[in-house]
Amino acid sequence: MKEKMSEHKNIDFKATVTVVENKDSKVNILRNDTGEGFMTFYKVLDDIYLIYNDFHMSGILNEMNRDIDCFAMDYCYEGRLECALPNVVFSYQKPGDLSMDSRKKVIDEVYFPLGHYHSLSLVFYFPKAQESLEKKFSGFPVDLSKLRDKFLEHSYPCFIQNNQEISNIFEALRNIKNKNGNTYSILKILELLLVLDNIETTELLKSDDYSYFHKSDVEKVKLIQRMMIDNLERNYTLNELAEISNMSLTAMTSCFKGVYGKPINTFMREYKMSHAAKELITSDTLIADIGLNVGYSNPSKFSGAFRQVIGVLPKEYRKNYGGKKNGKG
Repeated sequence: MKEKMSEHKNIDFKATVTVVENKDSKVNILRNDTGEGFMTFYKVLDDIYLIYNDFHMSGILNEMNRDIDCFAMDYCYEGRLECALPNVVFSYQKPGDLSMDSRKKVIDEVYFPLGHYHSLSLVFYFPKAQESLEKKFSGFPVDLSKLRDKFLEHSYPCFIQNNQEISNIFEALRNIKNKNGNTYSILKILELLLVLDNIETTELLKSDDYSYFHKSDVEKVKLIQRMMIDNLERNYTLNELAEISNMSLTAMTSCFKGVYGKPINTFMREYKMSHAAKELITSDTLIADIGLNVGYSNPSKFSGAFRQVIGVLPKEYRKNYGGKKNGKG
């Protein structure tokens, strides 16, 4: 008898926002039923901002003002971000990717498939951003409006991946201690603009190997993922999951990896071991029973899988990190 996926209940991604004003920055603290996020704003020049984003949540309702006129860049350090594109398809920003958009055509809900997302946003607000650059650096050759038009011909997000120059710049910006109006941060931003100005969009399109997935398939693999993490004691085969989802095996495995960044079996093994690690230090449950809870009837296989993912045996992990009844086997 074919098993059915239960419908995933709608999650309210609407967040409460607490604003903390500091001398050199502003912090938006966002909380909803799935977790919390922090957005730390630093003013670089008039209407030019760096925003450091740290989200530990599944998603958030996007209540951004769509009437603003800006050019925004988002560089991903960790996690994944779901990006809605034309024709009801999705793509996924991964670490090392730079996305650019105008904030005009943004989705109502922002989804973080791995439950966390860490990035740096650089936002230029028109027309004053250009004026700020010209006032501070007379003769600087990059026109922000032309740069935006170059990459956002159709007003939809543009992605650049695997560009070492860009990655080096954003890593430098990440590690700056004094971020507010810092001369070094300004120079790195100027360097970034020059690098982008020299990129040929024809070359960008040729090197773009982004994968795109239709909304219906994305929804199916999200239901599969939810079903598996709600039933950690079960070990589903790929063929079972393909039958349950009513997808071909190839389409299902490709889409799952596109959404979550890893093959199904790798994702679930790591998820199960992470869950087991938490149970080891928050309960006095027998190690063998914890193994059963995540689908391992053989304690030796559970210990081997745990060490492969976490790096130590379950008993050592419990002893090292202080389980409720240290060392209970």
